[in-house]
Amino acid sequence: MKKRNVDITTLYLAQAISLYFCTYGLPTILRSEGVSLEKIGLFGILLVPWVIKFLWAPFVDKKYIKNIGRRRSWFLVMQFVTILLFLVFSIYNPRDYTNYIFLLAFLLSCTAATQDIAVDGFSIEQTKAKNLQWCNFSRIIGTTLGSMIGGASLIALYKILGWHNITLYMSIISICICLYMLFIKEDDNNSFLHTIPSIKSFFKRKETKMLLIICLSYRACEGLVMGMQSSFLVDSNIPLSTIGVVMGIGSAIIGISGAAIISYLFNFFRETALLTLLAIIRGFCYFSLGIISLYSISNQTIIFSIVLLNMASRLMEMVVLYTIFMKFSSKDQAGTDFTILVCAELLIYILGMSASGFLAANIGYSMLFILGGAISIPGFLIAFLLLRKLPLNIAI
Repeated sequence: MKKRNVDITTLYLAQAISLYFCTYGLPTILRSEGVSLEKIGLFGILLVPWVIKFLWAPFVDKKYIKNIGRRRSWFLVMQFVTILLFLVFSIYNPRDYTNYIFLLAFLLSCTAATQDIAVDGFSIEQTKAKNLQWCNFSRIIGTTLGSMIGGASLIALYKILGWHNITLYMSIISICICLYMLFIKEDDNNSFLHTIPSIKSFFKRKETKMLLIICLSYRACEGLVMGMQSSFLVDSNIPLSTIGVVMGIGSAIIGISGAAIISYLFNFFRETALLTLLAIIRGFCYFSLGIISLYSISNQTIIFSIVLLNMASRLMEMVVLYTIFMKFSSKDQAGTDFTILVCAELLIYILGMSASGFLAANIGYSMLFILGGAISIPGFLIAFLLLRKLPLNIAI
């Protein structure tokens, strides 16, 4: 792996640790300390900065310290803030100071979301167009490792280390990442800054507006299925320990492997062909889950094979879609353009997840999964037709 790929992996690792600490590790720990479900439910608000971060993305694109670098100015400062917040976390007992913990977690989520804007801009500006898929492969590695450190390992070590030591552990990891960041070099690519970054500029371009529709249509079905996938496994009477191991370690291994394979396939196939393949795999997984639920198939090997294939295909989709997004992100405002598309993707996903529980309760898992598969067909066709109109080879 080249030095630049290691840099990008580390940068995405940094923000993923904070994100999964806030949205996965922390709620689980608080529940184990007896915090009410009503309060834990409020932690869903911590995703709000990730949905609305496009609002301050132009500011991140525009303002920076010249001597430090356009992107280094932001991801370094945000990492310093992250370290400080983890140290403050260690002061407050989570059971007695839940409100303070929530406030700190919200600030940490805002910090990570802002860091993400800068890192996305850095990745686009510092990576040659022909290597963008490998940039997104590095993203998958960093995000996966971050989810394990900020989520799974945090939960596993909490009973052993306790709150004070576990937050200091997070601080030490963040400090180590920060030390590495100091040695990340940013090439001076600021000669392309001809316009002031703005959300309005995004909507003036035909290509980015088409990408927004592609993003929303292609990913519209996923929240419905992914939102209930874990609950389906639990209700299939599969032990939690088995679910944890397979969905944790298993999904990480197969996800990274899938991302590597799809990145390599860029050498032989265009993005439209790769998304077509992934849409077929996704549809197969959704309809298969529907059949498994409908006929009460209890074979765990079959169930987990479909679930892991589904999760792998989703990460592979991210590589392909994000590579396309990066190709058409203006170098004048790379962080803003890419962030708007990712925020739209997250929003449609959250809406699907929000509806999934209600639908599963009323029509059952089988019809929910089949519905997801049915919605995926027109969603893919819309995306496919629009992609054919984009000059995907312009940046190769």
